[in-house]
Order: sequence, then structure tokens, then C-alpha cells
Amino acid sequence: MSVADTISINDGESTPVQHDFVVSRVSPELSIFQDRSPGLISAFNIVSIGTRYASSRNNGQKVTFKLELPTMDTEVPTTVAHKNYFEATFSISHSATLQERKNLLALARNLLADSVATDSVESLSPPY
Repeated sequence: MSVADTISINDGESTPVQHDFVVSRVSPELSIFQDRSPGLISAFNIVSIGTRYASSRNNGQKVTFKLELPTMDTEVPTTVAHKNYFEATFSISHSATLQERKNLLALARNLLADSVATDSVESLSPPY
């Protein structure tokens, strides 16, 4: 298990801005991190990491990452206009080796950096 600590990641601005997600809640099943820089609770960006542990009733462990980014209303700054989300779930077999888990993570990272993923999200253009 890793120690829950601040997660610092850059956004996609032309001059990237670092967002620090500080620990808000920690448990083995769900940990929540908040970027509190907006100041208003409803405007906090949130990262959550959920874990469902392997058992005799399931095929293995699941790890789910969620990113929630609210956008505030320009006319009523205390109101959320909308939220954008990212969610990814890793399903890891009981018999997966460390190298297989490393490959799964590396390929997932690289998939999100690929032009197919980029076009699908940024340009709203699915593959054809």
C-alpha cells in the first residue's frame, strides 16, 4: 500500500498549471483527494481511487480512478454550471504477474496519449 499524499498533476492549458489534490478521505475501499484552489467547496476538483479486493467470489481486484471537474456558472458564481468526468477501471486477474500489471498500466497511459483518444475527447471525433 502506498501512503496517501498530495497528488500533483498538470492541466492542459497552453502554459500548464499544476493542480494539487490534497488528501480528503482515506480508506482501503475509497480514497478522495481534492484540489481546493477554487476556494468554493462545490468548485473543488476531485480525484477518487476505489479498490474492490479480490475474493473467492470474483475474478480479481478492481481499481477505479475518477476525476471530477466542475465548471462554475459565470452569472451565478456559487452555482455549478456543469461537471466533466473521467473514469477508468482496471480489472486485474488473480493470476496476473507484476510484469502483466506494469504492462496494463503503461498501455493504459499510452492509450490516453494516443491521437485516437485525443481526437475522441478534444475534438469529439470518434474513430471511423
